[in-house]
Amino acid sequence: MSDAAVLQPAPLAPSAGEGLCASGAAAAAGTAAAAAAAAGCCPACPQHGVLLSQQQLEASAAANASSKLVVYKGLVLDVQGFMHPGGNDLLQPFFGKDLTEAFEEVGHSSRALQQLRGLAVGILEQQRELYEAWAGSACLCSSSSSSSSKASSKKKPAKPAAAAAAAAAAHDSTTDNESETSLGSDGSSKPAGGPQGGPHGGPQGGPPNLETLIDFSKPLVPQIYYMRHDLYKYCSQTPQCTDKVYTLLPWPKLEPLTKTRWWQVLLLWGPVCCYLACCSFQAHPWPWSLGMLFFGFFIWTFVEYCLHRFLFHFPEDKLPDSGAVRVLHFLLHSVHHMLPMDPLRLVMPPVLLLLLSLPVFFLFSAIFPQWFVWGAWPGGLCGYLCYDLLHYQTHHCSLADKVPYINTLRVYHMKHHFKYPDLGFGVTSKFWDIVFGTPIEDGKKNAK
Repeated sequence: MSDAAVLQPAPLAPSAGEGLCASGAAAAAGTAAAAAAAAGCCPACPQHGVLLSQQQLEASAAANASSKLVVYKGLVLDVQGFMHPGGNDLLQPFFGKDLTEAFEEVGHSSRALQQLRGLAVGILEQQRELYEAWAGSACLCSSSSSSSSKASSKKKPAKPAAAAAAAAAAHDSTTDNESETSLGSDGSSKPAGGPQGGPHGGPQGGPPNLETLIDFSKPLVPQIYYMRHDLYKYCSQTPQCTDKVYTLLPWPKLEPLTKTRWWQVLLLWGPVCCYLACCSFQAHPWPWSLGMLFFGFFIWTFVEYCLHRFLFHFPEDKLPDSGAVRVLHFLLHSVHHMLPMDPLRLVMPPVLLLLLSLPVFFLFSAIFPQWFVWGAWPGGLCGYLCYDLLHYQTHHCSLADKVPYINTLRVYHMKHHFKYPDLGFGVTSKFWDIVFGTPIEDGKKNAK
């Protein structure tokens, strides 16, 4: 098939005004975007993207709509399933509407703007000129595909100088979260990063898209191994708003070890936790055993905080320039920050839990008497189960909307992912963040 055939505009789905129900009109947007992607086109490409009508946009506001569409400067985004750091209720008033003014009033960071492209499903037909004035009129299909193919064609992909320079600048700007806005040439406050240069990065748009540095159609671990060290932090801290499950390893037989469903954790470790707790209650009086269970749970919250802050978030710029070290750092936690909505990499794989828990067990055994270790360990394991299940809830379940405490934790954790990756390390509780001075407080960033 010729390039001209591949890059033909995707067919415009029928609008709600043409007899399509609200649910169907909203679903048509996603279908058209998927068709464009299958044809090698970018849904947000000014030349070959998907044009959506005002009727399709408004239809997405219906309660039974399968997609929830909003508009930013003519770019249509599907926010269905997207976990907003401030809570999903903030987006509900904008379903089927334009949120450009509200987005810029808040003064979102360049990292926030980077998320827009991952949610794009097309261009609003009535605002096409506005979109081109913001994003430009250049084709985005061929540039994105060529950069991906070049990156994957070599064993050690050499990144374009412009992309490398932009990524280095992004590294500096996205890690400095003291201010979420930047000053324009006229002294007015403007969102940092891409709003002035479009959503796709580049010399005027701030940080480049992650797709220009990583080919997500290929295993990620080899690309991390050969990645330039100064780009790794930018890549690992640039979240992608997609629930797609990407391949990590180049070995298909080992790939399943990187994927874990939430119920597998409960099914595997739940019986172990109950057995150890029963042994403790049989060997000691129940008030003592119950107290040790609660104490073990409390100890877990401290271990959780320390692992998350000092191991999982070990500073990328302090890592040795080694592909093996980058891969280890990536698999431990950075993959979760790059792909926070991946449903199969939200809970800890059993193999990784064993590797992390055995050193802790032996350390505790060397410090404390055995009766203490075996009395508190079931509580610690129970704390881990609560941590993993709560973590899954904060990313991927509607239960958070119904339970106030879980919703509070979700908002807090989403801010850690999308706004302050160097703060807010507590998942089960904010207690240790408060103790060690790393809490996320509304309106300001605390010093560590």
